[in-house]
Amino acid sequence: MKNKKTLFTILIFLLIGLFYSGSKLKQDIQLGTSDYDNWNIRLGSYMETARSTGYNILINGVNKYLNFNTISGESGYGIRDNGGVIEMKNSGGSWSAGGSSMTYPDAGIALSTGLDWGTSITNNSTNWNTAYGWGNHASGGYLTSELDPVWSLGKLDYYTSAEVDSLGFITSEIDPGVTTHESTYNHTNFLTTVASDSTWTLHNSYPAGCSAGQYVSAIGDTLTCSAPTDNNTTYTAGRSLTLTGTEIASDAELYTDTKCLYFEDPTDADDFKSVWFAKQAGTITSLWCESDQTVTAMFQVDDGTASDVDSVDLTCDATPAEDTSLDGDSTMSAGDRLDLDVASVASTPTWVSMCFTISYDD
Repeated sequence: MKNKKTLFTILIFLLIGLFYSGSKLKQDIQLGTSDYDNWNIRLGSYMETARSTGYNILINGVNKYLNFNTISGESGYGIRDNGGVIEMKNSGGSWSAGGSSMTYPDAGIALSTGLDWGTSITNNSTNWNTAYGWGNHASGGYLTSELDPVWSLGKLDYYTSAEVDSLGFITSEIDPGVTTHESTYNHTNFLTTVASDSTWTLHNSYPAGCSAGQYVSAIGDTLTCSAPTDNNTTYTAGRSLTLTGTEIASDAELYTDTKCLYFEDPTDADDFKSVWFAKQAGTITSLWCESDQTVTAMFQVDDGTASDVDSVDLTCDATPAEDTSLDGDSTMSAGDRLDLDVASVASTPTWVSMCFTISYDD
């Protein structure tokens, strides 16, 4: 690009020089001055200054043209001054700036089409420099080609012993603890153990397994199976276990718990929500209450809709009352809440205590 710009600059000055030389010579001749003596005209060739060191050339005025061929001015082609901006125009083209502007390619490594800049490619020179630093790749021993393995004899199921021999596979071995030994392998025979005579025993099947309830007590040519020996005929069942003969079974257990709620100055407007939460499913089996006066109330199982545990409210007074005949909603699933609804009070009680007993599911 730098050389292209330099040649362009030289061309401009050369053309300006030729144009000015002709104009100045003509002016000098018209004015009758003797300056034209400083020019040597090479007819049919070129014009030069007679002084060996040359002259500066000036085209005075602004917006002047240096045209070629037969048309001058803006309609012709060549070089012009457009308000201080040097522009060029090819024959049949249009005027465009070229004196101080420069067209650069895109970032990266520039590619030329021969007439213009093409699309630049990414500059990966750092990667190439790294690879170059590894040395001569031809001596690196890299894999450059490979051939897939070719079977000399193709099979879809198995190979007979004769076929295995023909393929050159191993068909015998020497056991490290035996002086001489040879055994043949095929698809139906296999080796197991070395006998006392230092020869291999050949088997055509696996030894039979033990029956249910037995264990392997010895391993040889065949398996020795034995039943467990009962060395202790006295058994004691542990907690929540039932022993029947040799069978130990876990019991279906029943876990119960009692929870109480005490509060003061009860009124018939009291309606407590979620006084207890069932972490585990269970069934309420008993209700109990006591008060210094008279309070009627009932627990309610709330699974989104509150339902009384019993159809008859508890009457709580100085004589504690327990209700175990519950005919309401007494079953609680995991996640259910327990509410308390006070229906009425009499004689201005100052306190009341209410309890329930629940049996958790096993």
